[in-house]
Amino acid sequence: MNELEAFDEYFGILYFSRMYCVYCGLLVLSALLLASAVCGCSAGKSVAQSSDRNGPICLNAGLELTTVQVDLLKRKVKAGDGEAAYTLYLYFGCCVNDEAAADSWLRRAAELKHPQAQLIIADLIKKHKHSLSGFGANAPAAVRNLLEQSAQTEGSACHELASAYAEGYFGAPNQPMARAYLHRGADLHNRMCWMELSRYYHLGIGGPRDDAEAYYWIGLETRCTDPGSFSGQQTWLAREEIASHLSLPVLESLWNRIDDFIEQVNAQKVVVNFSPFLSGMIDPKLEAEGRRCSQQREDEHRRKCKSKR
Repeated sequence: MNELEAFDEYFGILYFSRMYCVYCGLLVLSALLLASAVCGCSAGKSVAQSSDRNGPICLNAGLELTTVQVDLLKRKVKAGDGEAAYTLYLYFGCCVNDEAAADSWLRRAAELKHPQAQLIIADLIKKHKHSLSGFGANAPAAVRNLLEQSAQTEGSACHELASAYAEGYFGAPNQPMARAYLHRGADLHNRMCWMELSRYYHLGIGGPRDDAEAYYWIGLETRCTDPGSFSGQQTWLAREEIASHLSLPVLESLWNRIDDFIEQVNAQKVVVNFSPFLSGMIDPKLEAEGRRCSQQREDEHRRKCKSKR
């Protein structure tokens, strides 16, 4: 087994194990955040003022809604509000446990171009043979239509499109197209796309090999995860392997790029999907410890690179 084959096997195991864990949380975590955004509130504070005479819409900890709030959201849907339809999908699916009603509101949200709803419907059609009525002539056409629209703003949709092109879901496997969508998703700050794009660049999949770009994208990921976690350890191993192919001047230039981006993230000028160090979802002390360990590992990595060159 040569170097690239070994790296591909290792990175493939790492990537798919991480993708499974992350994707399982995608619908729940993203849904909760988007639902609170419908009401203009932050996660954890579920109250927002509405211009409607009926007063505020409140999404409490369980996404509960009053009858008045449900009626208000239904009126918003009639006016073409996709986010209102998506909130009703969450309510009927998570609180009322009415699968038929939830599905109806999810489909309506997708019809109204809600990107997260489009992503979910595409996944249901592709993997679970969900009804594609109104979305395309056949399953591949419906999936592509939905994901291409969602991918305008959703990095996760870019990742799903890349996977579909790579596996040949739309016809013959198309690695260049997969790479293009991974790049789009990476530019939309999707961490799954960062990981897979790094692999594509390092192995020359869908285009020329570029270890500098491979290092940059995996470098961003290592700055967003605790190096002591299982995924953090494996990601750091991959980053250090890529670094071994780069000169110090190139590495120093890439470190500046990485630092500039992370500075924007820390200043909350850039939103990363998923939140670095599970910010807002775990004990702040654990998050702070993860950040401290990450910076420590970063400093050690750079000292090691300098001492070897």
